[in-house]
Amino acid sequence: MDTQASTGKMGVTSLALFSLCAVIVVDTLTASASIGVSSIGWWILTLVVFVIPYGLITSELSTTYPGEGGIYDWVKKAFGYKWAVRTTWFYWINVGLWMPAVYIMFAGMFAELFFPGLSLLWQVVICIVLTWLTIWICNVSVDVGVWVTNIGAILKIVVISVLGFGGFIYAAKHGVANEFSLSAMMPSLDTGVAFLPALVFNLMGFELVATMTKEMKDVRINMMPIAL
Repeated sequence: MDTQASTGKMGVTSLALFSLCAVIVVDTLTASASIGVSSIGWWILTLVVFVIPYGLITSELSTTYPGEGGIYDWVKKAFGYKWAVRTTWFYWINVGLWMPAVYIMFAGMFAELFFPGLSLLWQVVICIVLTWLTIWICNVSVDVGVWVTNIGAILKIVVISVLGFGGFIYAAKHGVANEFSLSAMMPSLDTGVAFLPALVFNLMGFELVATMTKEMKDVRINMMPIAL
């Protein structure tokens, strides 16, 4: 593929929203918040130690080896077909278990909020319908998938902004339950280690952009701003 002559439709804005939708996972925010004030220190440490190198590595591999295989292509070039298949299977089983788990949580919250008497059977039906709807969106066309991820990214920004501003407003009016001092914000090994996997999982997904290189207007120009 000639990265300079790509005729794809995705520019920097679409790629940024796609990455945001892939990386930020709202359903694990409560687990992160459970750490307490020290989660701020863990977020900063994770950003420096994991996210920045992770983004730069993804950007370098995506621009050097563009294609639709993403992490499969990279592992195959480095270690061969068998290791590429193993990596892809582990990646797939992670998504295959995570996606219905999110829909199960959604069905339960939907029932509690709007239909408290909703039976378990109908909650299962909701999960199945949402799962197949996701599969359909992934297969119908790239344009539809891009629009869905863009809308999802915007909704995530709205949700996080509402929670953030709401928290500041509540703290200003009623005070806070925890001490926001420098020592309290430092990473703590007691509860932090238990929830560290949730923090890391919250920030994974950059490599998904690499599977869209054929849809980018210019891979080399558009991938670098995403990582930076």
